[in-house]
Amino acid sequence: MTNTGFVKFECFSVSIFGSLLRRCEERERIVMGKNKFLGKWRICEMEHWDQDFIDAEVPGYISFSKDGMGEFQFGYVHGFMDCRYSDREGNEAVEFSWEGNDEMDQASGRGFAIIKDKKFSGHLFFHEGEDSEFKATQQKQA
Repeated sequence: MTNTGFVKFECFSVSIFGSLLRRCEERERIVMGKNKFLGKWRICEMEHWDQDFIDAEVPGYISFSKDGMGEFQFGYVHGFMDCRYSDREGNEAVEFSWEGNDEMDQASGRGFAIIKDKKFSGHLFFHEGEDSEFKATQQKQA
């Protein structure tokens, strides 16, 4: 495979097909540009779980990386995300699917988040299960 300068996305190998190429280029531009989501965020509030549960194993977090992927953990739930960045009514937004585990059982779902007025809020859904709104604050880079 030759290096075309694309970030490694699943669409990399099929980027020679017109519209997919444009989607890959747009995704790369959004991810590699000035993306306010990038980095690690501390989950500070969830609709259905208190802070003691959120921080049961580790301080609850959600993180986004330059490769269009992400990760989160709260309570006994740990997930890996495939992210799509966009703009919603002038606010930066991300939608994602995720898979991982919940107390050692396989789990998956979807979610979204927005940054509005420098505040991060989102919603996490479990496939065929619960869902919860959440809020997060950005962690300082070391």
